[in-house]
Amino acid sequence: MQRPMTMKRLFGGVLRRVRTAAEGVGSVGPKLWYGNSAGLRNNWGAKAELRRLRGRWREAGRLVPSSSNAAVNAASLLESGFICLPRQLALSEIERICRRISDILQAEASTVSSPNGASRYILDPLGEAPELRSFLTESISQTIQSYYGCGFRIENVRIWQNFHVPGVDQDSDDRFSNTFHHDNCPVNGLRVFVLLNDGVTRETGALRLHDRSTSERLIRSLGYFHRNMLRPRTRRFLSDKSRLHYFEGDAGAICICNTQQCLHAASIPKVGTMRGILQFEVYPSADDNNLAGAVWENIPPDFEVLEMRAKSK
Repeated sequence: MQRPMTMKRLFGGVLRRVRTAAEGVGSVGPKLWYGNSAGLRNNWGAKAELRRLRGRWREAGRLVPSSSNAAVNAASLLESGFICLPRQLALSEIERICRRISDILQAEASTVSSPNGASRYILDPLGEAPELRSFLTESISQTIQSYYGCGFRIENVRIWQNFHVPGVDQDSDDRFSNTFHHDNCPVNGLRVFVLLNDGVTRETGALRLHDRSTSERLIRSLGYFHRNMLRPRTRRFLSDKSRLHYFEGDAGAICICNTQQCLHAASIPKVGTMRGILQFEVYPSADDNNLAGAVWENIPPDFEVLEMRAKSK
């Protein structure tokens, strides 16, 4: 049943549109210069930081991985803004970890649902399942270091499921980041996504994304004014399946993506399906962290998910 229009709702709607328009106008300069909508601070500051960290890495006499595979992957990641890779672990190990995750997701004390009920999150993924670390293999680590030209640190580890949402336009009605956007984070960050269930396709919730060059062209043409204020032509371009890339596959498949440079969006799973995903959020570091220990130390809590839990009580 549709709620009646009130002066408060009317004023709130007008205010939101004015704020959106102001944000769009204010972001024109950084968009033209950087080719993304992550903002001035997230671009200029992050690029300067990466130069500084690379310098400290070299001054310490450290070297980045020299394997040809890591170099090739890093070059592709730099050019396209993302790479999709097949599973890196044995199938039996992937199945064991995914069963463990499935059990945790059934435990109310260990999870929280988003306010609209469209997604479900694990509160403390590494605390509940330390074996998740094995997904970040030595090969993946070397690719990231080769991409950065220095070490890296882990800022966040997150697991969530997206479910079917009936009766919405997935390209205009945002329920779980299913409208196209850049992440509002420093552009030197990467996301390592790992699928946690089999049969993920564009029909069952796969990540949709445009490569870096396509995203930059669209942003610099000013066709992408604001995430919540797009022309119909721009919206059609963004959702054009002939231009899109999809992160599809089975459990254990990996996508490394710079979500501040690639316009991306989740797909809404069709009826009877869902998508589970693990995310490592990483940033460059001058420290010689290693997968055996140091890189897993001092990872901050996921305050966004914890706040979601606090508000649900």
